[in-house]
Amino acid sequence: MPSEPKMRIGRPQSIHGVGSDMPCENCGFVRHYTKYQVSSGKMSKLCQPCSVAAYNATRPKVSKEHRALVYAAWYQRNRKKADSYANDWRKRCRAELIEKFGSKCSACGESDLDVLEFDHVHDDGHLESGCNIIFSVKRNPSRFQLLCKNCNWRKELKRRRHALGLKKAS
Repeated sequence: MPSEPKMRIGRPQSIHGVGSDMPCENCGFVRHYTKYQVSSGKMSKLCQPCSVAAYNATRPKVSKEHRALVYAAWYQRNRKKADSYANDWRKRCRAELIEKFGSKCSACGESDLDVLEFDHVHDDGHLESGCNIIFSVKRNPSRFQLLCKNCNWRKELKRRRHALGLKKAS
């Protein structure tokens, strides 16, 4: 005995008047169509999830290697445009983040945007490999501070001298 189609409970009536209920040919889910959809022939035989699954089943499967080759070819044809877009995006994001951090060095107060950079507060930058600093700062801003190049280098030298002192002591 065939199972009864799934009905939606408490479905409001259409503003266009009484329409039609039709089950999905694949899963049996009953969908309500308005009078307008019925008269204009805009009724699908599949519900939305089944329609998406059917569409995806007809698409060719593309391997990661093929996708990488296609992207590499596109990049070669559009290198200037892609690089220009990436550089503009990077500059824009950097400027927004610097503004969020107060637009000045947290140690000396320098405000020249050309010399400001993001510094890992706890010197844990080695834990992130190959990651753009902008993504890291956006993801977890509490791990960073804004320092000018001089103050950042001073901090790095102090860290190195401390590390050398520990090595000599042991």
